[in-house]
Amino acid sequence: MKIIMAALADAVNTSQEGKLNLLGIFQTILTEKVPCAHFNFYIVAVIRLEISEKGEDHNFWIRVADQDQEEICKIGPIPILVPVETPSSNPEYQSIIKVQALQFLKFGSHYVEFYIDREPSSVNPDHHIELFVQPLVQRIEEIDS
Repeated sequence: MKIIMAALADAVNTSQEGKLNLLGIFQTILTEKVPCAHFNFYIVAVIRLEISEKGEDHNFWIRVADQDQEEICKIGPIPILVPVETPSSNPEYQSIIKVQALQFLKFGSHYVEFYIDREPSSVNPDHHIELFVQPLVQRIEEIDS
């Protein structure tokens, strides 16, 4: 089992055919000051399982931490159940988590970490996304130069 895709997005849906549609994928939050809250975004993960894992129950967790590994939030356990009847030889599980009003206390790097079948810790996630919280003024100055 492994995470083959993870993203942060403003909007997400799944089509009738099972296609995952992401809109507004981002890795940077621009804000005038901290602390700040980022309202309404999605954490998306696609997990590929081995054929031998069909019918097994698994869990995963998501942990958001700042660059000093101070935990901002933890989500989970999120159950993963792969039906035995799935036609794919390598079944995939799509997780779409809506996050509301997540508080960021510091500027700088943050990490959205994914853990499969184990509780989050501050080391060795199975996958992670680096998220940057930057001052809005700094970004405007970069554009002007």
